[in-house]
Amino acid sequence: MEMEPRLEPLPDIANLSADKLRTLLLKVYAVATELAKGYALQREEIARLKNLPKRPKFKSSGLEKRAEAAKKKGTPPRRRGKTRPNLKIDEVRIIKMPRPPGAVSHGYTSFVVQDLTIRTNVIEFQCEQWLLPDKKTVVTAPLPEGFEGEGHFGPEVRRTILAHYHKAQTTSPRLLEFLQMYGIDISKRQVTRILIDDNEPFIKECNEVLRAALSSCAWITVDDTGAVHKAKNGYTTQIGNAHFTWFRTTESKSRTNFLSLLRTGYSDYVITDDALAYMRDQKLANYLINSLADHPDKYFADLESWNAHLAKVGIISRKVSAKSAEIATQGAIWGSVRHHNLLNDSVIISDDAGQFNVGNHALCWVHCERLIHKLDAFTEAHRKLKARIEDRIWKFFFDLKAYQLAPTPRHKAKLAAWFERIFTTKTGFAALDEQLERIYKNKEELLKVLDHPKIPLHTNSSENDIRTIVTRRRISGGTRSDDGRTSRDTFLSLMKTCMKLGISFYDYLGARLKVPGAPDVPWLPDLVRHRCQSGWQPPVAALFCPTFIPPNTPGPWFCLVALALRSARLKGRCMAWRMRPPWDPEGCQDRSSPHPGPRRSLGEVPIEHVGRSFTPQAPWTCSRLTGLAVAASCSIGMVTASEVVSGVSYRMAAFAGELGDYLTNTWLFRFLCG
Repeated sequence: MEMEPRLEPLPDIANLSADKLRTLLLKVYAVATELAKGYALQREEIARLKNLPKRPKFKSSGLEKRAEAAKKKGTPPRRRGKTRPNLKIDEVRIIKMPRPPGAVSHGYTSFVVQDLTIRTNVIEFQCEQWLLPDKKTVVTAPLPEGFEGEGHFGPEVRRTILAHYHKAQTTSPRLLEFLQMYGIDISKRQVTRILIDDNEPFIKECNEVLRAALSSCAWITVDDTGAVHKAKNGYTTQIGNAHFTWFRTTESKSRTNFLSLLRTGYSDYVITDDALAYMRDQKLANYLINSLADHPDKYFADLESWNAHLAKVGIISRKVSAKSAEIATQGAIWGSVRHHNLLNDSVIISDDAGQFNVGNHALCWVHCERLIHKLDAFTEAHRKLKARIEDRIWKFFFDLKAYQLAPTPRHKAKLAAWFERIFTTKTGFAALDEQLERIYKNKEELLKVLDHPKIPLHTNSSENDIRTIVTRRRISGGTRSDDGRTSRDTFLSLMKTCMKLGISFYDYLGARLKVPGAPDVPWLPDLVRHRCQSGWQPPVAALFCPTFIPPNTPGPWFCLVALALRSARLKGRCMAWRMRPPWDPEGCQDRSSPHPGPRRSLGEVPIEHVGRSFTPQAPWTCSRLTGLAVAASCSIGMVTASEVVSGVSYRMAAFAGELGDYLTNTWLFRFLCG
């Protein structure tokens, strides 16, 4: 029998003061808003079940876009860069013409055209055979490398099918039409076999990528999304960082499932000190922990032997709840993870989903701020309080990014105290105070960056990676076989990993399928392990300049930056040393602009404000060239963060670094880089 919801008794309204009546009215308004949201969701669900037409989506008027276009009308158009230095000339054709009367030869002019050749190539292999002296055994010459197997389709066809299906997100029927259009005699069943059969080498390499990463990485971000397999709802879990991505679809997203994925294919259960510590953190009874700790058997090869051990020590019995056995199993899996030297001091960053809260755990600041952003404010006073708190949180987030550039104990203590002031504030807005208190309880996980400055402050990379799974789900729905599910997860993982490593997925498939003439691609686990151990990050300038000049190499643009820095430093007007922060650390008004906005990003800073000092008394003490030099030198690594900040303004270190990222897209920075 369902219990009816109990409402709080209504107070005597006649005797309430005006303030208490106002508070009661706001509570009633909040409850009504939640009921309206629930009613709207129920109507949408009923419409979906009845197959009713969906609500029309009205597009915006576009006035804001036209206004922004009008503002940018006066800016010079961005010219397309030269592509010839990046092209390899495969064929040279000389075009001649009849000689005009009285003309003298003036040489040739070059005009480069990119073209694509797609044609079928049907090969018949005449394999020599020899009959051995026993008159029974026939020896046949083997097929060339890459053409082995029972299928009658070469490696180039396999590469085309895999690349179009996984990279271009093409469906099987359209892929079949594409191949038949160019003369390939192939059926839909054969296309499916190429997609899901004989992929054991790829599956092995994908699993080795995860194992290599977890044994050497400093941090990982995790996330999950819904998936459909065999017409049943499941979940796809993403694990990755700046150098790799790994997907796996399972029926559950519990913590036991997540810990099993972290084992990277191992199936053992190990009782170690880490396993016992996990059980204590999960409040497992001490006598159960002691029964596992005192038993001589510590290693169990599979689930069957582990369950037999739990029954032997009395954890699986009528007197012990199933929850205790689950906690013990999770602890043994975590012990297996640490037994195989995985996730040693690595930080796991998540969006506060309970199944990911294991080991050295940190939280995403974007999801943290979302708790405040989604609040409904019904009065002007509450809206101002919410906006002020949001503004303080984003400024604190910005200061955390500056701390990552040059961490110091003094700055660490300052940030910890600032966190206390922000999230222990009592605003009088009950819903806002409740969310602030909730965030404050996660202080240790939110401030994990103070002890590990190299970790990211958000899980945006996981959100970006998992869009690939969502796109595949929307295009093709779910999977029907276990091999199809495994192949989809494997190739999407390898595709995203190749993208992060700067490797063409098409070249990778060609190297693994032994396509003649394909470039050689190293073993991905070795690349991931090397990148994770070295902490390598791609330089910003390398993304925009044709040739990246190392920091110790002098050049004309480097001399310009160095002279600007030196002159500004001598005058005492360098932006990173003298420029005051554009806001009060306590979250007061922005002194740099009359309309700053709580979320104004550095990419929106106009080019004419580069190098501008925000000090009201001296608005132009720093020249534009000096500010550009500092920002450019930070972005390309010419000046380290410790040299820039030198213990003074940490915010300006982050300002210069991010402003440099913005300036790399402008014509002025490319002009300085020559």
